[in-house]
Amino acid sequence: MFRREIFGIDTRVSKPITLVQDMATTWRVIALNDAQSLLVLEHDYTLLDDVAGLVDGVNTQAEAEAFIAGAIHKNSTKELGNIRDAVQGAQAAVDGIRSTSHSIVCKVPAAEVYAIIADAANWPKIFDSCVSARAEPRQGNTELVHIEANQAGKVIGWDTLRTYHDSIFRIDFHLPVPMPFLKEMSGQWRVVPLDANRCVLNVTRRFVLLDDVRGIREDVTTRKQASSVVNRFIDENAGAEMQAVKSYVERKDTSYSSFSARYTLPFPPEQVYGVLSNVRQWPDVLPHCDSVKIIYDDAVNQEFVMEIAAAHGKEHFRSIRRCDHEALAISYFQPEPPALLHTHSGRWIVRAAGNGTELVSEHAVHLNSERCAAQFDDQDVHRNKQRVRELIMKNSKATADACATWLGKELAA
Repeated sequence: MFRREIFGIDTRVSKPITLVQDMATTWRVIALNDAQSLLVLEHDYTLLDDVAGLVDGVNTQAEAEAFIAGAIHKNSTKELGNIRDAVQGAQAAVDGIRSTSHSIVCKVPAAEVYAIIADAANWPKIFDSCVSARAEPRQGNTELVHIEANQAGKVIGWDTLRTYHDSIFRIDFHLPVPMPFLKEMSGQWRVVPLDANRCVLNVTRRFVLLDDVRGIREDVTTRKQASSVVNRFIDENAGAEMQAVKSYVERKDTSYSSFSARYTLPFPPEQVYGVLSNVRQWPDVLPHCDSVKIIYDDAVNQEFVMEIAAAHGKEHFRSIRRCDHEALAISYFQPEPPALLHTHSGRWIVRAAGNGTELVSEHAVHLNSERCAAQFDDQDVHRNKQRVRELIMKNSKATADACATWLGKELAA
């Protein structure tokens, strides 16, 4: 019986397993927060009165009970794990095909946004990772663009063939030679007007994994591993792209940047969230934190001034945070950020993953270009964004590592 109103399924087994007289199972999906849920599987059963001789080594009711309980636990653990993996990778695909969609609202007329994304010359100014974008002469409404981008410290290049539909603000694209692990990739950019001064920017992508992904990266030998690499890369970059376009079209300023990183910790999500949300103990947890002055903290809303040790001396910055224990997420902004920044906001997201936690660190920054130029002796905004990004991500990784070290010590105590 499907019980959609409570996300449940009740069943009765018509032909129970050996040693069992009758069995019923109950499935329940219980919401934990807006991004996670708990899947519960329960078994109610009655053993046969006479169990002797049906299974080798089982002759008594106690032995039968232990045998069935062990079998159910083993099978259910595998079954629940398979369902979890299937749901988490649901977008990945039948036979390696996946489609993604990312959108953002821009407070700018649709025609202006379309004009920006339709001109490949804008890409190095908008996207932090883009080193260059060179377009061949158009053939009708089709254009081949050669792109170079920085990925993991290396410059890689690829081509994208774009077809422009100017009257409806749409760009179709496909990659003649797709990125590693992929057999093909294509998609569309769309700009949809909401009113005279607002629009939705949307990009969709469809891609197909190679049948054999071995030999491309030493640590990737299966399609499942390749799918994870590609999915993460596209999801993280697509979100940053949306924010970058929005900042550029609304502010006409290239000193905005957004980026994210993910870390895996072998501890339960609740424990990881507990360390991140308890700012009072940060001087003991974080090696780079010298002190924290609490201005306000009711466990949901927090305001504090943190002193950290930086390469060029001590730095102080004020943060205001909102902690959402239900969603295991902490959002923040810094009204008094480090000197290299005009603004800094972000979010920590804690998610269950395998036998531990996936910790996501998101950042959006507006560089203080004059301070950056003086600090790095370089006027180039693009290069300075990369430097600031490296500094922030270094602190984020240090925070993730410190959480793991702290929880490891607590576990060993």
